[in-house]
Amino acid sequence: MKNSLFLENGFRVYFVDFGNEEVVSSNHLSECPDILKNIPWQSVQIKLANIKLTDDERYILLRDFETDRLEMKIIQKNQNIYLVDLLHNGKSLVEHILELRKKQPSQITPVINEVCFVSIQ
Repeated sequence: MKNSLFLENGFRVYFVDFGNEEVVSSNHLSECPDILKNIPWQSVQIKLANIKLTDDERYILLRDFETDRLEMKIIQKNQNIYLVDLLHNGKSLVEHILELRKKQPSQITPVINEVCFVSIQ
């Protein structure tokens, strides 16, 4: 959990591992033990370089590549965000999205500030 906000039916919780928010009832929450609070961060923020994704495009990438092993090339570091290219079998995921945009240009609307978290293993 990064931040939580108390609501009538629970807490709004942001899950840093997947980047989603959900309302969670208080009986599904527990206090974080002190020993876990001192563990260094295990993830970094990344952003695909040279493209701004729509919500639909993010869904497509997750659907198509969620279980695949991807190669990541760091293009540059901008403050605490790494601009990267992700490759599947040598092909950039940016190229994959650009090809989809050519097939369905009317369904694409740009989104700004696409940032994700990835685990460091």
